Parts: sequence; structure tokens; C-alpha cells
Amino acid sequence: MDILYKTLILLHVSAGFSSIGLFFVPAFAKKGGKLHNRVGLWYTYTMWAVVVSAALLSCLQYFRGQASSALFLGFLALLTARPLYYGVAVLRNKKEPSERMRKTDLILRACLGMFSVFMIGNGFGWWGPDGHTLNLVFGSLGMLVWPSLIRDFRGVTSEYSWLEEHVGQIVVTAIAAFTAFLAFGGQRMFGNLFSGNLQLILWLMPTVLGVTFSRYYKWKLRKRKAAREPLFG
Repeated sequence: MDILYKTLILLHVSAGFSSIGLFFVPAFAKKGGKLHNRVGLWYTYTMWAVVVSAALLSCLQYFRGQASSALFLGFLALLTARPLYYGVAVLRNKKEPSERMRKTDLILRACLGMFSVFMIGNGFGWWGPDGHTLNLVFGSLGMLVWPSLIRDFRGVTSEYSWLEEHVGQIVVTAIAAFTAFLAFGGQRMFGNLFSGNLQLILWLMPTVLGVTFSRYYKWKLRKRKAAREPLFG
């Protein structure tokens, strides 16, 4: 069991570091080009390795009596799996989402939304003795699915742009990866520069930068579409 646990830790950390490095290549490479597509594919592979290893580690930690760590890793796996699934699925369903795609995404979002509420409550210490600010941070990231869940519940439909969805969801996976990296490696990288409540700067920075990048890129896509310029290039 210890060998399996250490192997999964190695896989999880290695895949996480690899995904962080790979993300920047398709992010800034020519969209639709060979480099973008090839490295982007490897990015999704490494992120799925992160998701699967996190889920398995969560199960192992629970049976080892490490409930708090199991809770966090399980949530991290779900938080990353949902946008990763949808960000890749839109590439196969460019005209409109398939029924299977809609149902799978709805289930993932519903689970993530409910899990996020639990994480925030745990972060505030409302249930369980292991409340931690990090649970609040990641729980808040998961809460971002609630507006779309409410729109679905009300039957409100929005315009489907596969390219905007692809960019937005893949950026969310990167936000999760970078936030986790800074949360666990930030102290080693920056020493006491970000200590105490200042750690929140490290944990929130990926979200701020990621959302800014995503919104800018979507604005750029809409501007090109309005001008009838090619979306790739």
C-alpha cells in the first residue's frame, strides 16, 4: 500500500508540474496550428493524470484516516475534471452540445456545486474540526458553476460558442493547477514573503490572472467575429 501511495504521489506531482509548463505553449501559440494542437493534447493528458491520481489518493488517504486531506484532494479532482471534460468535449461538438455532453456536464456541475458548499462550510469550521482557509479558496472557485446551474434550472439558454467555451474551461483547469501549486509550493518558493494572511495573495492570483486572460481572449474572439476576420492566426 505504501508503494502504491508513493507512486501516486510521484505521478500526481510530476503531472502537475508538467501541465503547468505545457499550458503556456498552446496558450500563446497560433490557435488551430500544429504546435497548439499537439502540445494542447499533451496538456490534457497530464491534467487527466492529475485528476485520476488525485481521486485515487483521496480514496487512499480516507482509508488511512486522513479525512481532511482526502476531502481536499477529492474536491480538487472534481474541480479540475469538470472544466477539463467540457473544454475537450466542445472540440468534438462544435456546432452544438450533444445530449450526452449536456447530461454529463450537468451531473459534474451539480456535484461540484454541492461539494463547493460543503467545502466552504468546512473552511469556516461549521462542520468538522479541520476548517482551513484553503478550503474556502477552492470552494469559492467551485461556486462559479452556480450561475450556470441556476440558468439551467430556469430554462434559460445562452448562445453557444465552442471556441469561447474551450478557452474558458481550459483556463479554469490551469487556474486550479496553478492555485494548488502555489498553495503547496509557495512557501518554499517565496520563503516568508507571503506568510499568514498574505498567502491569500498567492492563492487568489491565478484566479485573477486567469479570469483576466480568459475575458480578454473572449473579447478578442468576438471582435474578430464581428469584423469577420479569421478566428485562427
